[in-house]
Amino acid sequence: MSSSLSSSARISELADGEQRPGTAAVRGITSRRPVSSTSIKGQQEKNEILADYQRVHGSDQETAIVTEKKGKTSHRLRSALPTQRILQRSSPFKSRVSASYRVADLSMELVLLPVFASGFLALDEYESLSLLNSRSCRLVSLHLRLLDIDLSSVFQQRTAYASQTELDKGRVDMVSALFIHYGGDPGKVVRALNGEYTLNHLDRDRILQRLSGVVSEEDHEHIRRILYCGCPAAFHYEELNQDRLMWMERGNQPSYNANQDVARETINKEDKYSHVIPIHAELLYYSPFCRHTPQGMVRKKGSKDRVVWDGSTKYSATDIVMNELSSVELEAPITFGLVEKEFDEYLFNLRISYPYLNILLATLDVAACFRFGRMAPDLAGAFGFLAGEDIYCLANAMVFGHLSSANSWEPFRRAIQALSLVFANSQELVEKHRDLLDTIEWVDVPRASYVQAHACALNPGVLNQQGREIPSHSRFYVDDALIAAISTQKMRMMLAATIEAIFVVMGEPELRLRRCPLAMDKWEKLVVSSEQTFLGLRYDTVTMTKGTTPEYRDDVRDILENDWPQTRTHFTAKDAQKLVGKLARLAKGARWVFHILSHMYDQIAVALAANKRFLAASSKEFRQLVSMITRNQNGHGQIARNTARITSFALKRAAQLVHRSRQRYLITAEMRDDLDFFRHALRSDSGIPWSAPLAHIVKRTPFANLFGDSSLGAAGGYSISLSYWWHIPFPDDIVRRTLLYLKDDSSNTLISINALEFVTIILNYCAAITVLEQDNPTTDPHPVVLGITDNTSSLNWTNHSCKRSPLGRALSRFFVGLLIGSNLGINAEWISTDENKIADEISRLKKADSSTNGISSFDYSSLPQKFPSLANCRFWEPAPALLSAIWSILLSRKSPTLDEVNRLKQSGLGKLST
Repeated sequence: MSSSLSSSARISELADGEQRPGTAAVRGITSRRPVSSTSIKGQQEKNEILADYQRVHGSDQETAIVTEKKGKTSHRLRSALPTQRILQRSSPFKSRVSASYRVADLSMELVLLPVFASGFLALDEYESLSLLNSRSCRLVSLHLRLLDIDLSSVFQQRTAYASQTELDKGRVDMVSALFIHYGGDPGKVVRALNGEYTLNHLDRDRILQRLSGVVSEEDHEHIRRILYCGCPAAFHYEELNQDRLMWMERGNQPSYNANQDVARETINKEDKYSHVIPIHAELLYYSPFCRHTPQGMVRKKGSKDRVVWDGSTKYSATDIVMNELSSVELEAPITFGLVEKEFDEYLFNLRISYPYLNILLATLDVAACFRFGRMAPDLAGAFGFLAGEDIYCLANAMVFGHLSSANSWEPFRRAIQALSLVFANSQELVEKHRDLLDTIEWVDVPRASYVQAHACALNPGVLNQQGREIPSHSRFYVDDALIAAISTQKMRMMLAATIEAIFVVMGEPELRLRRCPLAMDKWEKLVVSSEQTFLGLRYDTVTMTKGTTPEYRDDVRDILENDWPQTRTHFTAKDAQKLVGKLARLAKGARWVFHILSHMYDQIAVALAANKRFLAASSKEFRQLVSMITRNQNGHGQIARNTARITSFALKRAAQLVHRSRQRYLITAEMRDDLDFFRHALRSDSGIPWSAPLAHIVKRTPFANLFGDSSLGAAGGYSISLSYWWHIPFPDDIVRRTLLYLKDDSSNTLISINALEFVTIILNYCAAITVLEQDNPTTDPHPVVLGITDNTSSLNWTNHSCKRSPLGRALSRFFVGLLIGSNLGINAEWISTDENKIADEISRLKKADSSTNGISSFDYSSLPQKFPSLANCRFWEPAPALLSAIWSILLSRKSPTLDEVNRLKQSGLGKLST
């Protein structure tokens, strides 16, 4: 008998000519009776074989291979199992052309299971098969052991699932026997088991009926498809067996193998919740409908260990990975990224309408949301994986890590959101879910005062024209619900509506048979109050702020102290990227963080470019990858697809080499200053707030518009709303470093027009602060102004950060000092120079002919005549200390310390005069 598997020594384990474990035993069984061409269909002969097998192998078994009941052999007759026709008719999941997987080139080994399932093998043929190799011998032994095992309980509901602490070996045997009975076809196994594996308890038609008109037609169709056809929307793959065997040979990732105990605990959890179907790993080799995708283990401090199905990692250019074969083109779109912004806006508007009431916050989680969508049964083997050397898992539920994992949950997420609005304000639902609502803690303590939120055209509040609150829905960020309400009564109704929505979409809880779709472990720890942690961010409705948690900041500080001590002199690109990723999240509660990080981003870019040059000179692999990328290969059809696949691998692998290079680079003085700044700022006694007012986070109509412009000789600005204008001529030593005197920045002293335009925005911001302090023109505790400029660089430096210009970064650090702790927020907007005519005119004022020096040398009297809107505006004069600090930055490219900026703010930034 020929075999096509000699290419994989570990998989085939061929050992021709030597005694194999179990071979003599199998030969002993068959040698007790004459070799016959008679099949073993008959029950009597089957029992005789099993009895012989029990005598040979069963002496050291705890339980008999053949189950006995009152002196009789008990089993579930294989003839009573449903046929393919019955399975297709009775299962909610029908086979479809768009969901299929199989091995393209069949070999003798890949038809053994259907042959076993036929029951027509003669005894001498079993012996012959067992003599092929050790693997075949193990398969024959496994088959004979499972041949008459009682399958009755595998079809029964698992009422003890919750107490399961390890995989049930007996159940693994039963499902393996079922797998062999159906010829190694995982689709038939999933349909035969049905029950929790296919969410058979769901009333699919009723769910679709309840959602009709509630969700979009597109989402309704996606939900229908997932409930009746499974996930993903489309997947078809015929794989070469040698490729399938290669992935089996590679096994799992080191992170998984190094944590076998944790991995097995996780697999047990997935099994007891019916998300996978474990069978004997030996059977994977013999099924043309099953393959292995490597598993990884993600372990994070403060988070649950998570097994990740890795359908993306390639080890060579010719590897074909599952995510590469998949597409989200036909999947539901992902929109949960908008939820945090929408929640912030809703919370802000809630405070606008209820300025003196306590706003309560609550959250809840959906349990295993990505597993809710069931896999198309015929793909359970395609998405299956080895969970160790002895267990293979059929994936009957969507795996965490596939390209469409999030897409498969999205329509259900949106459906729950929409239903929570349908069920809003229902006291009846509060009564229905009273037991759940009474298990959580409630802290509703009114405060003497609350930070106010001011209405604007973009944020009118949550009341309609009749003064009634517009009903709102819960907001789900993936599986986390974000909920806000103005009283305990309303919060109870919001929570009840959300719970009801979850149960309608995912099924009513029946804890005896399945876990509750509401994540009870987190629910039971919920404390409803005016403070809540959402998405790792701390919200406070008394102060109306949002920021990172103290725990997160402590974690970042530990990284700085332990991994980036002050004695460290060099860094790698990978280490810097990891640190910047942690620091960047701080911007959720402190937008100014991005201004500080700009130099570190620049240093990372420099390091990556240097890594690329280093690898190009020293790494043969890198040069080969670059050659793959740049080589021009034209083709059509399969050739073009193969070329694209190779190019994609080369791009990814080359990027990995660049980013992971251990080449070390010197920590610059500016980068060291940034690290020292964060070390100080993250101390609990630094006095720096790490929470931002929601008024500075949500998009609002600006309280005032600040117009400004700069020339190479002077700058000017004004605000009609705040009734001020200003004009500042630049000192001669500043002007001599502009393009009026220098051709370029070869001397590293050029002061660009971009820097001067940014100075204009900074001065306008200081002028606005002066007006707020002197006039107190608004009751808004956190007003926002809009800096209007005709320079795109200063626009970006204000709204984001300056990444390239050292001078721009120095000005940004000074700007940060002004922003930290300020109640005045600022955004920037671009207009054309033609539209910025007044500010342009102010910045280009000429000295009077009779003047000598100083501010009196300019004739300002013509401005109100030319621009009547300035007639009622006051002149803002910057404080000398402020101007001195800015001129020093422009000349030295170094910014003052945060303490120096704080002293400057305390002494006053300027004054207004008529």
